Amino acid sequence: MGVEPMTSKVEAAEGVAKSWFQVFQDVKANLAKARSWQKQQADRCHSSAPSYSIGSQSRKLSEKWIGLYKVLEVLLNTLKLKLPRNMRIHPVVNISWVKPYLG
Repeated sequence: MGVEPMTSKVEAAEGVAKSWFQVFQDVKANLAKARSWQKQQADRCHSSAPSYSIGSQSRKLSEKWIGLYKVLEVLLNTLKLKLPRNMRIHPVVNISWVKPYLG
């Protein structure tokens, strides 16, 4: 009952279709293998960011080394620092521009 799949009158058509399907399966497997290898290579060079919490102190890595800065807010990959009023820079900085105070 229902629609029966059509069969080809050309004998070689089924062989070509099967070979193309096998090529497709091989390509899918090779792409998965390449994706896995690329992720492994990318993760090899990745270093995790230090963890910060509100109230912790940090040193800002820039030309304006003055001292310790208190963390007011932790956003996704940025920190809001309590900076002196005489510093004319934005208080929200990327996490890569600060390092935790270990003293």
